[in-house]
Amino acid sequence: MFAGFGDVLKNLSSGAEDTAEEAKHGAEDLLERKKQELAELAEKKKQVAAELLEEQARKTGDLVWSTKADLEKLAVDEVQKMVTNAAAGKDSVKHKAIDALDELVKAEKATDNAINAAGSTVENKLKEADKILDEKRDNLAKGVADTTENVKESKDDAVSDLLDKAKGLFNF
Repeated sequence: MFAGFGDVLKNLSSGAEDTAEEAKHGAEDLLERKKQELAELAEKKKQVAAELLEEQARKTGDLVWSTKADLEKLAVDEVQKMVTNAAAGKDSVKHKAIDALDELVKAEKATDNAINAAGSTVENKLKEADKILDEKRDNLAKGVADTTENVKESKDDAVSDLLDKAKGLFNF
């Protein structure tokens, strides 16, 4: 009769250990899946931010180049007008041509400054986006680790309670 109780006790202990081991593996698998999901989400967000910043940089560059082309066309038009009016006064044309070329140089410098500023802005925004993504990833990783720890503690408490109950059944 007592031999049967011993077998039942062994089976309960074995079952509790198996349940605890399954819970542990389940928590570890969940943690790994969440880590992978976190890494994938962070990479997607980083890629979207980079694409948005690249598009803004491209649009800014297009606008700057368009403005530069307009200014160059204006300078060329002015030079052509001056050449046309050359018969009226060579000195006047010469001064106007010099003035037009000076304006072209100023426009080119302004365009170069705008391009440099746009590049710096894009670079700063990429760095900010990268920093934000790193912070979000760290926060999410901490949350997953905290949740995993809570699940592990709950599992350990449940296994301990189950073992205490099993021991209590066999202590007459």
